[in-house]
Amino acid sequence: MDMSWIDEVELSADASIKDTLYGVGATIGCNGVDIISGNVIIDMEDGSTFIQIPELNKTYIGMDLYEEVSEYEAELMQEMQEASAELLKSCPDKAKFEKMVAKYLNIAIASMEDVSMDDKTIKVESVKQKCTALTVTIDADTLKEILEAVVEEMEEDEDLEELITNLASLAGYEMYEDEIYDMLLEELEYVLEDFEYYVDEDMEVVMTVYVDGKGEIKGREIEYEDYWGDTTCISILMPKKGSNVAYEYTLEQYGETVSFIGTGKESGNKVTGEFSVKYNGASLVDLKVKDFNTEDLKKLQLNGEVEVSMGSGISKVLGMTEYAAAVEDSSIKMKAKSTDSSSELSIGVIYDEESLGTVTMTSKTGKASSVKIPNDKDVAYADDEDDMEEWLENVDWDNLIEKMENADVSSDIIDEVEDIVDMLDY
Repeated sequence: MDMSWIDEVELSADASIKDTLYGVGATIGCNGVDIISGNVIIDMEDGSTFIQIPELNKTYIGMDLYEEVSEYEAELMQEMQEASAELLKSCPDKAKFEKMVAKYLNIAIASMEDVSMDDKTIKVESVKQKCTALTVTIDADTLKEILEAVVEEMEEDEDLEELITNLASLAGYEMYEDEIYDMLLEELEYVLEDFEYYVDEDMEVVMTVYVDGKGEIKGREIEYEDYWGDTTCISILMPKKGSNVAYEYTLEQYGETVSFIGTGKESGNKVTGEFSVKYNGASLVDLKVKDFNTEDLKKLQLNGEVEVSMGSGISKVLGMTEYAAAVEDSSIKMKAKSTDSSSELSIGVIYDEESLGTVTMTSKTGKASSVKIPNDKDVAYADDEDDMEEWLENVDWDNLIEKMENADVSSDIIDEVEDIVDMLDY
């Protein structure tokens, strides 16, 4: 089928929640023209569901969702709705949670002794940087000291007790709600009393942190041996020299290596460069990034451009031969813009340096739009034959076809839609 008429496909959606009412809306557009949209309102309390496709008919179709699914599925949906509400109540605010995590991290650090300091140069491809390497070895005794300090703090930590109690209730352990925290502390005390049973006395974890002259962390390494003597190494290196930056994230285990590596130029918080995901040195996926904001990424916001293509080693690693050339000539180009309240993501497919089309998705967060059950006069009920017959008679197919024509949809597709309409009219 000829798809050359597609320059861009757009998808936008929004969702609102008010008490037990859920409202969802979505719009699909093509080549800059909104073609069709849909709205769904669900009352999770009794399963009342209302569906509207405004371009065809502004009247909603009403049905009982719980009658359309099994009793088990209906109960599961109600339980999920209740669980979602409880989860929102249970989770602490971000600042409070970060403070809690930082407190216990500092307790662990304070229990570590014998930190060694050395001058080291870290290097990723052509970028290298002089750093101070801080290395500490955590053995069984150190781990026990950390756990003892953590338990001591937990005994007085009302915020952590509240969080764990709420999560236990959410997980279905309401009967232990008043004692779950004490039970956790008792279990940790048992571990401390018989620590040698739970932890190998020969265990060692070597941790190294690389710090530059400004006190900024430029890398971390963790290395340890398991019970069978196999070594695992996790490494994160981020050297910088002027505007040149490099990143290398590596996991080595059981003789296999997986890594993300590459270099680029940094301007402010934005990075432009080329990176690869590799397996035992063979490139699986290559990425080209442009103006990618690394600071926004820490806030889980995507801003910048990324082009993803199959690496030169993909066929060797995955055993692909017949379709290797086609895969290697294809790429996906993504462009993202996001803030605290909105986001836009465009995804385009490129083959042999030519664009095959783009899909754009947008979303916004903020004050929820009004969600309410539609008036009965604006609803055609699915279990009422007269209602549904009238709904079908009032469907505005011409409006849909006109929008498709305005979007330059292929005439072959429009002809097929018109044939379907003729069959329905007949």
